[in-house]
This record gives sequence, C-alpha cells and structure tokens, in this order.
Amino acid sequence: MEASVTLEEILARKEAGIRELRERRQRRGERLARWVEGTPDSLEQGMAVLRSGLERTYCHARELQLRWVDVLRTSSREEVATLLRDPSEETEQLRACAPFAPPDTHR
Repeated sequence: MEASVTLEEILARKEAGIRELRERRQRRGERLARWVEGTPDSLEQGMAVLRSGLERTYCHARELQLRWVDVLRTSSREEVATLLRDPSEETEQLRACAPFAPPDTHR
C-alpha cells in the first residue's frame, strides 16, 4: 500500500525541482559563456540566429530576441559571457533565450 504524501513533501520536491532547473540553466550559461569567449565570431553567429528567428511570422520570444539584438550590437564577447554567467533572476529569461547553439550545450 502506498503511503500518503504530505503537503510538506510535495513542496520539498517542488523546491528541489526548481533548484535543479536553476542549476542546470546555470551550467548551460557557463558552457555558453566559455564558448562565446573562445569563439571569435560567436556574436555574429548569435546575430544570425536572431535574424532567422525574427524573420518568422510568429516569434514567441520576440521581445527577448530584440533585447539580445541590442546586447550583441553594444557588447563585447566578455560582456556577453558575463551576462550568460549572471545567476540573477533579472537576467534569467534573457539567458534562457540566448541565441547561441554550440555543439556541447545540451550535455
């Protein structure tokens, strides 16, 4: 017979899941930051990804992509890498929509 789960256990599991998601996003941000720092044309590649996405009739993250266009136009690779490593909630959505897809970011 399965034991009943308490509200505290449910909340603890939810909190653990949120922590894991944030840690996974932070690891991805770190990998992207290292890739940006080590790839001389990374900002141009990111801009190409953005152009492609913004050309679509429907773009679910248009506002974030336009913010990335501004970031890539006005920032150095080092500044972009710093943004990708920033763990703050203020930049969480922006980091989640980063326009970079190096081969090793999905591990």
